[in-house]
Amino acid sequence: MSERHDFYRHIHKGLRLGGARLLVRLGQADWAQPAASAELLADLRGHLALARKHLEHEDAEINVIMRTKALDLGLRLDHDHADHFAAFGRLEAAIKATEQAAGIERERAGHRLYLAFSRHVGEDLLHMAREEEEAMPVFQARYDDGELQAIENRIKGSIPLDELIAYFRLILPGCAPAERVALLADIRAGAPAEVYAIVEAQAARVALDDGEWRALQAGLAQLPAAA
Repeated sequence: MSERHDFYRHIHKGLRLGGARLLVRLGQADWAQPAASAELLADLRGHLALARKHLEHEDAEINVIMRTKALDLGLRLDHDHADHFAAFGRLEAAIKATEQAAGIERERAGHRLYLAFSRHVGEDLLHMAREEEEAMPVFQARYDDGELQAIENRIKGSIPLDELIAYFRLILPGCAPAERVALLADIRAGAPAEVYAIVEAQAARVALDDGEWRALQAGLAQLPAAA
């Protein structure tokens, strides 16, 4: 893991995983099967909602600071976000067009949606890499790890529990085993016991396969229990 605290690292791993999974599913979709494709489109909308909220969190707590420390980079990140918000609108229009089409037109609309989402994923991957490779060093040069953790904690504290669960269902399978242990240990140490139990049951157990779950539990068992 990184020696310094990086508030982009885990959420970006989760968003990359979610986008990649959906891109594969869109490419494999049988648009002639309305029920199956309806579930896929609902999942795509859910992912885009989380992605939108993630940008809003960054705008409120991260980019507003970046503009005071490295204006040019801050403005570049703002421009990226504006492009993403515009893309969300285009993708919603493409989803609706697919839902409303029938027959061969539905196949064509589904393929257009696939291409539009592939473009968005590509641009998002570049944007997230820019944040981690360019923006994070700016923050690490100006703030200690406690201050960086405080920024992340403010973001987490603003997210409703059901939304937080949705993020963790992407983050945990997207992370390395040691990162999963550290994330759950942090929640166990800092959150009420009932909140930790919900995250463990509704995010970790749901999102991880049996082997990953056992490895997580073994790792947590080696750590001191929460006070």
